[in-house]
Amino acid sequence: MERCGLDNTQANLLVHDPELGEELDSKKRDWLDLISGKDPDELLIPKAFDAPEMEIINETLLRYAKEFPKRMNKIKEYLRTIGHPYGDL
Repeated sequence: MERCGLDNTQANLLVHDPELGEELDSKKRDWLDLISGKDPDELLIPKAFDAPEMEIINETLLRYAKEFPKRMNKIKEYLRTIGHPYGDL
């Protein structure tokens, strides 16, 4: 939220974007290759946000955060169709 300029509600909607999830799933293979042999929990703590190993994930999150205003209604509609309470945020 802090780095992407989203409030809590927007961030909650964004993380439920099915397209973001699909893209992150495909990026995980590259990320796992990059961090091979390192403790992934160490990379995920806030002080490591800008770590080179996080660039693959962070670039995707930042791009989706920038696109969020255009995608918000589509995300809400998707969530409503699956009966998720965030569809009414």
